Amino acid sequence: MEMAEAKGSLDYWRKLLNSATSDIFELINKAILVAAEDFPNEFKERREMIAEKLYTCHLSLNNGDAESLKEVKKNSNSDNPEENDQIVGEVMRIKEVILSNNQLHEPEYDYILYESLRTLQQMQLSVDVLKTTKIRRTVRATLKHCSSRIRKLARCLINSWRVLGDERVNSAAKITNKSTTNFSLGCSSKQTSEQKPTSRSSAGVKRKQSD
Repeated sequence: MEMAEAKGSLDYWRKLLNSATSDIFELINKAILVAAEDFPNEFKERREMIAEKLYTCHLSLNNGDAESLKEVKKNSNSDNPEENDQIVGEVMRIKEVILSNNQLHEPEYDYILYESLRTLQQMQLSVDVLKTTKIRRTVRATLKHCSSRIRKLARCLINSWRVLGDERVNSAAKITNKSTTNFSLGCSSKQTSEQKPTSRSSAGVKRKQSD
């Protein structure tokens, strides 16, 4: 168990790689070639995962953009800030994948891009998360992609987010109108109650003058 945990630590692999006489990037290059030659079937199955790791590992190590996490914490009304952190981190990871793969028109990269968009489609993103991560701008860039299914999925995402934003605006407008109406009714009621004693007082003065 301890050995398994050690192998899951970067320090374990860092020490192992530092003990090698070859350059780390040369090791990576040769490791890929050996894996492709000695384990062709497994290598083919894991190739897309390896490609995705190349584009996203630096972002995951940085916890998904610390500034965006701070921003969403400030703007969010959620009772579960940790869940928000995870969502923003995942969106930022996907954002980096899209940015990295949008210009690479190869089948394996198109697959990664399409799956990234599908993941976004399955996530229930709030307006605050959309605003903080600016993911809409990134997805909008894929509308010019050569793959029709990627363009179609991107358009579907953007339209659904537009509807979400419109619902947020309409909801805020209804709350504002209701508050304004209640305030107006309150002021009207207050004015009426203040005017009544004045009327009685005026009537008393008139009776006194007639006497």
